[in-house]
Amino acid sequence: MKRFLLLLLPALVMTACTRDAFLKAMAAPQVLLSYDDFGPQSMAASLLGPRAGDTPVIVHHGRTHFTPAQAQVNTLQALNYLRRQHRHAQDGLLRQKLAHTYSRIYPLYRTRRDAFTGGPGGTYGRVGMNRAFILPPMPPSL
Repeated sequence: MKRFLLLLLPALVMTACTRDAFLKAMAAPQVLLSYDDFGPQSMAASLLGPRAGDTPVIVHHGRTHFTPAQAQVNTLQALNYLRRQHRHAQDGLLRQKLAHTYSRIYPLYRTRRDAFTGGPGGTYGRVGMNRAFILPPMPPSL
């Protein structure tokens, strides 16, 4: 019985040590930005809502959610917004800022898209849906 416990002890210790590392690895990746990275308030309010002080913006793969303390924005929505505003912006500095923000978000989106489209599909044939339509390809830069 003692030998069995001695053999089991390393497995229990390793499980306890790797649990925290596993939970950190499984945490959803995100990019922390400021409200100003999306342009002036008159422009960014359409995506982020009204500004409330120094509002941090979290871009992640979840749903869009606004609170007075922070804004959480979906990566696809953020990239589409930045592409649209970059296309219509007249100011060169604003275009540069939007392009920089896009380049900070893009790796997060690309990693998720590659993982999503790289695996085998769940359905095949005429009924199946192409996964590329769910997460469409985005250009790597503006």
